[in-house]
Amino acid sequence: MIEKIRHTIENLDAFRTLSTSGRREITVTGVPGSLAAFVIAGLRGVRGCQILLVAPDDSASERMRDDLSLLLGGENVHLFAATPAQGQIRPADAGVQDVQALRSLAESPGAIVVTPPRGLSIPLPPPLAVAARAIPLTKGARADFSSIIEQLNAYGFEQKDFVETHGDFSVRGGILDVFTFAGDNPIRAEFSGDEIESLREFDPSSQRSIRDLAGTTIVPDLLAGRGDGAAERRTTSILEYLRDNAVVILDEPDLIQRDVTVEKGEREYLPAELTEELLGLFPRVSIVTIPPPGNDLIDFGGKLQPAFNGSITALRKDLAALQQQAYTVFFTSDTNAELARLRELLGTLPGGRSPGETEENPPVATEALQFTVEALHGGFTIPGARLAVYTEHQIFNRLKRRGRKRSPRFKGLTERDIHMLHRGDFVVHQDFGIGRYDGMKRINVGGAEQEVVKILYDARDTLFVNLNYVGKLQKYSSKEGHV
Repeated sequence: MIEKIRHTIENLDAFRTLSTSGRREITVTGVPGSLAAFVIAGLRGVRGCQILLVAPDDSASERMRDDLSLLLGGENVHLFAATPAQGQIRPADAGVQDVQALRSLAESPGAIVVTPPRGLSIPLPPPLAVAARAIPLTKGARADFSSIIEQLNAYGFEQKDFVETHGDFSVRGGILDVFTFAGDNPIRAEFSGDEIESLREFDPSSQRSIRDLAGTTIVPDLLAGRGDGAAERRTTSILEYLRDNAVVILDEPDLIQRDVTVEKGEREYLPAELTEELLGLFPRVSIVTIPPPGNDLIDFGGKLQPAFNGSITALRKDLAALQQQAYTVFFTSDTNAELARLRELLGTLPGGRSPGETEENPPVATEALQFTVEALHGGFTIPGARLAVYTEHQIFNRLKRRGRKRSPRFKGLTERDIHMLHRGDFVVHQDFGIGRYDGMKRINVGGAEQEVVKILYDARDTLFVNLNYVGKLQKYSSKEGHV
């Protein structure tokens, strides 16, 4: 059903003008809500080139990533969050999506990367380092085991008894476990001498194999600024990762310009002048809400989805008016249950009339409405195309579920894991945060004896966790040097 919407938008005169224009700088307006994502996806389909989309802030970046992933497939769209490596604590897995974004630009001629403004000026290693600092592994091939261990240490991986998060590795005899920065799960390579006998992806909690691999690549955190002189070479902009035919799209360029030129410190960001110089090398599309006067604009004529504030009466009146003007109306939602409920609220009785139908509650031909569980972030209408795309969460003033499906970051302990802890070890409870493990206890609850895990918190607070709920616990870990 999303394809029907795309087809309508890509047949607009405004889209044809945009996609065939040879101008180096183009200003686009009238693309509110998720309409901008449809336009960008269509542009990429026509030109087949890399696209770097700069959104005005983190939230806008994530929303655009979600919408483009829905339209183009998640494997083609990446978010470069540009989490700084210096001046603040950086979570161990913060670099995963950033590394994947940089790899996509270095390896794929049609990659789309979305970034907030700081992504333009955060210093990076040169593009050649993406390939140079990767460690390829192939089942059945020969590889120097000790040399791989040396490289892992040089690239900032931390050796542990068991891998827990991105950036960990462990060695047990001829078995090497590595939690690389290029996937959701670690990999296990079994060596016989210097030959890789087996290669597989596994679950770090259960240690069970997920799938066998013919080959894989160990990818370090390219933004960590550690290993092989990487910190000294981090003088490259993400713009230098783009191919010559790439297009840069600036969503609200005034906001982006203001953010890029704000003083951020001497070592953590590249000079604003360099960013401006590099931007000038690529064709640019600027998306603006309020167009500047006298500019040569491409106007799609889109409008934001009206605010209904949860009122089905207001929604029905709006739909009746749209249907009188021969609009095609689509509803998108996160779940089938939410769409079913919306259908029920809009539903008509046999004969085409709703209970209590009046002038304030006009008839709506619900059979002509189209529903899909392909959820977008922002609804919109295009009067010139007689198209309306409404989102269920906006009708009821709810936030849309954000982000792609991924493995849960919180992987709880098993009873076996609990017995491997030592008193004083830091653990994390999913609801209450970090405390110190203080052993197993038997306590009386409601006249029955229960075995529990005792956790100590600050100010002498104590938490007892029944063994049925140890899945809410995990061992605390952080990168080396952070307490």
